[in-house]
Amino acid sequence: MNSNQDPSFYQLGLELQSQKKYPEARAAFRKAWQQEPSDPAPLLASAAMECSLNDLAAAHGLLAELLAEHPQHPEVNLALGRLFHRSGQLKYAIQYYRQSLEADPDQAQAWLQLGRFLFEIGQTDSAYDACQEALKRQPDLAEAHYLLGLWHYQQNASEAARHALSEACRLRPDQAHYHLSLGLAALLPPTDAPAAMAALVTAVGLDPALADNLTHVGIFFLNRQLYHLAWPFFSQAQQAVSDTESRFKLHLYQAQCALYLLDMQQALDHWQAAQALYPERWYVKLSAQLCLPLLYRNATEQARWLQRLRQQLTELQDFSSTDLPRIEGPVRLNLPLLALSCQAREPRPWFEQISRICQQIIRLPQRESYAAVPGRCRVGLLTSSLNQYHFVGVYRPLLEAFAARGQRVQLFSLRRPTDDHMQQAWEAVADCHWLSPQSLEQTAIQLLEAELDLLIHPVVGQSFELYLLAQARFAPVQVALYGHPVSSAAAGIDYFAVPAAMAGAPEAYSEKCLALPGLPYLPPAVPEAPPFQRRAAGLPAEAHLCLIPGELYYMSLLMDPLIARILGGDPLARVLMFKSENPVWEHVFQQRLAEQLSPDQLARVHFMPAESQSERLALLKDADLVLDTLPFNQLYWVYQALRLGVPVLSCRGTLLRDSQSAGLFTHCNLNELIAENPEALADQALILLKDAAARQRLQQALLQAAQAQRLQAPQDALQWAEHMAGLLS
Repeated sequence: MNSNQDPSFYQLGLELQSQKKYPEARAAFRKAWQQEPSDPAPLLASAAMECSLNDLAAAHGLLAELLAEHPQHPEVNLALGRLFHRSGQLKYAIQYYRQSLEADPDQAQAWLQLGRFLFEIGQTDSAYDACQEALKRQPDLAEAHYLLGLWHYQQNASEAARHALSEACRLRPDQAHYHLSLGLAALLPPTDAPAAMAALVTAVGLDPALADNLTHVGIFFLNRQLYHLAWPFFSQAQQAVSDTESRFKLHLYQAQCALYLLDMQQALDHWQAAQALYPERWYVKLSAQLCLPLLYRNATEQARWLQRLRQQLTELQDFSSTDLPRIEGPVRLNLPLLALSCQAREPRPWFEQISRICQQIIRLPQRESYAAVPGRCRVGLLTSSLNQYHFVGVYRPLLEAFAARGQRVQLFSLRRPTDDHMQQAWEAVADCHWLSPQSLEQTAIQLLEAELDLLIHPVVGQSFELYLLAQARFAPVQVALYGHPVSSAAAGIDYFAVPAAMAGAPEAYSEKCLALPGLPYLPPAVPEAPPFQRRAAGLPAEAHLCLIPGELYYMSLLMDPLIARILGGDPLARVLMFKSENPVWEHVFQQRLAEQLSPDQLARVHFMPAESQSERLALLKDADLVLDTLPFNQLYWVYQALRLGVPVLSCRGTLLRDSQSAGLFTHCNLNELIAENPEALADQALILLKDAAARQRLQQALLQAAQAQRLQAPQDALQWAEHMAGLLS
């Protein structure tokens, strides 16, 4: 404002505006402008008032009037840039922002507005430069620091993003979205969960509407199986939300975390709290009744939980419901299929009881007539597992085999791939139907409309949705491929297809066992990491390294005496396992081992950090010996050990899941790698650990076998496709 101008009308306009006397304020601003047309401040204030009242046309009229009088005035051009920016007229917005800076390049606010505009239209690098120019002229511009933080966040530059966003929060601690972005930046690797929590709690305190972000961060950790990090975010969100549906879902998330953190009482409490909110949602009660720990602390605990499960299954035989759960969020039925597959010795009776309960509680549309159409073979594949391992190693060979027969498979997936590249890879080999999110009933209808002749369930039991769908009939012939369960026992599965070498005892299957030749898949190789350095890892060069790969929940109670026998029989032995991202599993397993091992022996058990699969493979390659887990075999790691020529031992089993490694060894004529029982396995391990020459001879035999045997051959998958298609005739 011109210092020579009478300030009364301009100040009066501001006061009237603060009192929401807008017509009077307009008149006062106009009078001030008429007194001194050379000063645009009154009409700029009047235009800003009209913008606050969402009358953009009136604001535009005032600014156009000013522009006619002051075409080069930086503040007038800046105000027009903001107006066009707000109204979505981007061409004019950037024009006036640039004209404002041409008139006065030292305007920090103009640089900031230009940076914000460029950021919004995706020109993020130019936006970065504009924000830097703004900060050169006014270092305390919080919004500029905020935008720089967002730019660094998009570049995954965690340290720079956190620094810029922290500065924005320091300058404007009242801005909830600044703290929210800082919390999200703390999730970038290396993740700082406490910092994320502190920032998000501050954001929610400033704006309670942001409480859902605590839940989203919890889900972020939950999806990465970081249950101990997810738990506090769900707990904090539970305190911040008030609507019943959000509280219900949070209780289910908390129950899921508690289940994997082995806090079974917490899991039961949260399922009970969820059921109290919605008593009609039957699957919550069912989840509580069928829960089972993945890792036991001792044999007494295992016996107690298995007895509880027997009792609950008996009580549930008469349970029924007509409700259908939706495929969304945490609203999912907890079935102990994975736990039973990992731990139980005779799981078929368990699965049969669970299948009967599933048939009672779910009523899906299904085919009335099961007769195949003569001469036709429409093939469908139903799954929810879409990662690269399953695609390259399991699905693609089979999908390509059917395509070679002129039968392009229809893929029905309950999940969508997490990246565009993987989605394109799937769509290149199958006609894909992405079914999420929708109800099970809608999924069933879509399967029926496809009029399939053959439906393949490659991972039945991996999710509750798939297992419920496996109870229904969508095609004349329905086949399960070998995966987590030893036998599906599902009412809708006719055949359980397994490699003949791994089939196990026929009586273990409730379906007809389809023992097929060859090995139709191979886990994909991953890039090698730099060689494993024993000294850097704190391991003596002369130590005998015995690696037991896989997640710690595969360490059944059978493994404890096996480890004790090896450490007791070889003072140079070191037993290595991959460090779990779930510290509770590691703690429980260490407690278990402490009951059987001396302090010296316990000190020779190491949980090795490995950030990637390639680092794990480097450790595998340097190991003197690899032990398979019992009874649930680690087929992926057994394959990789054979590839690298690392001696690997397993036991001969009677079921599918404890016969896979032995079946692979038999297929490759490597029977010397098979022990008859855990005691013999320990004895054989001690012999190899102490005899370097024997290990070297065995290593050469493994490498020769891996080169001579076709661990994966296209004709194997083709034979599988032919056998399954032949079931229709």
